[in-house]
Amino acid sequence: MLKILHIGLMVAPPPNDSSCKAFRANCDHYIGLSTGSANVNTEAIAITQKFKPDIIFMQIQAPNVIHLETVKAMKETGAFIVNWNGDIRHSTPQWMIDMAPYVDRTLFTNYRDAGNVGNGGFLEIGYDPKIYSPVGGKLPCRDVAFFGNNYGANMFPLSRFRIEMHNLLTKQFPGVYGAYGNNWGNGAGNYNHSQAQEASAYRGCKMAINVSHFEEEGYSSDRILRILGSGTFCLCKAYPGMPYIDGVHVKVWDTLPELLGLIRHYMNDANKDERDRIARQGEEFVRGKFTFDNMVKNLIGIWKQKS
Repeated sequence: MLKILHIGLMVAPPPNDSSCKAFRANCDHYIGLSTGSANVNTEAIAITQKFKPDIIFMQIQAPNVIHLETVKAMKETGAFIVNWNGDIRHSTPQWMIDMAPYVDRTLFTNYRDAGNVGNGGFLEIGYDPKIYSPVGGKLPCRDVAFFGNNYGANMFPLSRFRIEMHNLLTKQFPGVYGAYGNNWGNGAGNYNHSQAQEASAYRGCKMAINVSHFEEEGYSSDRILRILGSGTFCLCKAYPGMPYIDGVHVKVWDTLPELLGLIRHYMNDANKDERDRIARQGEEFVRGKFTFDNMVKNLIGIWKQKS
């Protein structure tokens, strides 16, 4: 009888409960506790002492949310505690390093942070294949689309590069290219508020560009999972440790001239079959390896290896 307590940001009501559903499907008893609760620390201790979970999975991603004394109290019940962060910042969060001695594993979606913590490891985020699917409506998006937010040129390591890319593509492909997200000012649109509309936007373009804000080993924003899961052909900026094979799941590029050449190549109707084949293979790949169900199964595998 496997019991899991899930504490974190991804504990949410429908339609944003994809990870919760994956947890429920893979254990016998599940309780979710949102970090938005006003008394989250008191509730976490009380639930743990009564529920006595086998696994406590925490996604906090900020200091001073779950207190260290709370973690110590939960650990006294014998639970296997995982502290997981699906995000990445300029340096490994110090609060996660400080908490690491009191949890069993500290897991990240990149290998830089995983290597900076004594009990660090890698656990990829997932996506919901029922929302991000090739089947469904299509919004009238530009043929070539970049999905991501603009936080200014100096916010993250690749922020300036993303702006340079956007300016170049706007000039080279007027009316064909568009950026979807906050603060681009190009009138293309913004679908951050609805997963269903976001998936429809992916399905509505011919090709989507993936460029994360960081270029660390193993890391890409989960946006690439949602792009591929929606059956959309992806032009992916190269990053170290990527699981995708060039020409099989995505088309990989590294420089802006390479990107321009790929866009021109795949906008040609003569190459539509190749584009469709890669998109189909990319969708099959992420559906088989990177759903929330896969993520939870991998977490349980880590728990089983504890002894």
